[in-house]
Amino acid sequence: MRIGVWALVTVAGVACARRSLQGDDGGIGSIGRDAAGGTTLNDGSLGGIDPLPPNVDASSPPEVDGGRLCGESMISGGRVATDMLLLLDRSIQGDQTGWRNLVATVVNQINARGAEFDWGLYIFPKDGPACGAATVTAGADLPFRSGNPTHLIAHAVAAGVDGNGTPTAAAIGAGAAYLHTLTDPIPRFMMLVTDGAPTCAGTIGAPLSDDAAMAQADAIAAITAAKMEGFPTVVVAPSTTTAAGDVASLNALAQAGGYPRQGDIKFFTESTLAELFPPPAGGSCIFALASPPPVPDKVSVTLNGVSVPRDPGHMSGWDYANVNRTTFALFGTWCSMVLESRSFEIRVTYGCPIFPVP
Repeated sequence: MRIGVWALVTVAGVACARRSLQGDDGGIGSIGRDAAGGTTLNDGSLGGIDPLPPNVDASSPPEVDGGRLCGESMISGGRVATDMLLLLDRSIQGDQTGWRNLVATVVNQINARGAEFDWGLYIFPKDGPACGAATVTAGADLPFRSGNPTHLIAHAVAAGVDGNGTPTAAAIGAGAAYLHTLTDPIPRFMMLVTDGAPTCAGTIGAPLSDDAAMAQADAIAAITAAKMEGFPTVVVAPSTTTAAGDVASLNALAQAGGYPRQGDIKFFTESTLAELFPPPAGGSCIFALASPPPVPDKVSVTLNGVSVPRDPGHMSGWDYANVNRTTFALFGTWCSMVLESRSFEIRVTYGCPIFPVP
């Protein structure tokens, strides 16, 4: 099962021909999603470019300066990221090499998924005696932040393995409570990274105890409640976690969290974690124009202010995507920049016909 909830959102506008620019009210296109999960854009309701007059000289280079603008389409948007709150256990009693390998794999995924995911961090248990009330606190250790995850990775690596007790239910409850404080409507998940079964019963704000059977029941209840509240939880543990009780416990948590693996091992490990995520790039680099440009060879395209060369070979640049010239596509690294960008603007500028002097 993959977490493939990213979306590439685009909106478009077009200015009419030069002689009618002052009267144009503009407009916004509509966005739809195809069955493959891509994004399509329909801008057909917007005004078009005036038809070509007779005797057009289409052989001259584009003239878009000095008032010679005969139309413009702008497409802006970006990748909508998913929030992933990392619940990191630091009471590690099992194989230390296996744990280090798992943490390294998690770090690699954080680094590789910068375009699709924003990461937050909650480390548990805090310092204190096993199953003590002070070992679980409210709020995230590091809130979600777009961009460079280096700061979060440094904290995760430095968390260590010297915590006392495993208050999994309380940590899940604390994570869900923090996610409830965020109001922007984007998908949110939690990732529980631990090495075994819960050992501390009780939830955040209530006394904790070292009743192992109740600890598992409380953790199942907490992870089920979080899923019902809209926060599914992925369970991750080292492949060296082989004790029957730990495996059974983590399998049950993974199923309750909503993202179990197929097979006997329901939780993810360092060797299977990549299965969870979609490929880092995807979607379509084909965009709609409100109408064909008046002179097809007099068109300039920029991406975030940088000129994109036209490339009929479709290797690196832009070209029309259909014979009617109502769509265009980006190829190569230009397409990759759009698909991996949190914010982009494509500007398509139409040059004007050159009329013969009477």
